[in-house]
Amino acid sequence: MKNIFIFTAVAAMAVAGCDTTTNPTGGGGTGTVPTTVVGTWNGTSFIVTNKADTTQVVNLIQGGASLILTIDASGNYTITFTEGTSTDTETGTMTFSGNLVILTEGGSGSPDTSTYSVSGDILIVLFENFAHDFNGDDVEESARARIEFQKDTSAPPPGGGPVPAEVVGTWTTTEFVFINKADTTQKFDLISNGGSFVLEIDADGNFTSTTTFGTFVETETGTLSFSGDQVTITETGEPGSETITYSVSGNTMILVDSDSEFDFDDNGSDDPAILRITLQKG
Repeated sequence: MKNIFIFTAVAAMAVAGCDTTTNPTGGGGTGTVPTTVVGTWNGTSFIVTNKADTTQVVNLIQGGASLILTIDASGNYTITFTEGTSTDTETGTMTFSGNLVILTEGGSGSPDTSTYSVSGDILIVLFENFAHDFNGDDVEESARARIEFQKDTSAPPPGGGPVPAEVVGTWTTTEFVFINKADTTQKFDLISNGGSFVLEIDADGNFTSTTTFGTFVETETGTLSFSGDQVTITETGEPGSETITYSVSGNTMILVDSDSEFDFDDNGSDDPAILRITLQKG
């Protein structure tokens, strides 16, 4: 089966600045979010120093790694670290207090605190409690990390970008049906078979969805961008995006993915399908 929302949350890092705005209701963070940190940031330096031997220093960016951080006005962040052929995408929320930013990693609920400084388009974050394998022996040593970011002023605002007010909120599903393109009489409805699907959308275009089927529970995150009768879905940790159609009438929203897949015959082979999701707000 092809899902239109895919979840991958790993761990987290984030940053802070100075001018602040109050988090909108429904955002991931709490307290205030500095307006100067909202946007997309590219790592220019990632220096890790061994606490036990300060002569052991590595700069991961100079070594070929890349780091991209996005922060939205609700306090949600996504950071993508690429080193060689390995890419980790991490999400979470943040709160601010003085020169500290408190990070809550997606799915873990365990807060971490770092210090920051910001000057114009330059952001520096200091992590006192870091770990790194300096010797290549698969044993991580206690370390400090200093990360410098340059703001990407050409990047679009984080989040899905303008979001119709009528889609913001919590939606429960009354129909989640796959229709076989080759035989439209062949259908599978997640809801009538005991499953559930809940979709939350905030004013910044961030979404969280939870799918339940039997003992299977999956939580997925990402951003939505709306244009006409289309919504483009960018899933956290997944390359590219997918565009489907949507319509809203009162408290009912309908999503249609005309390029979905489902294994109707339970033979291990997915068949081309249309996915129709009907949701009710509240």
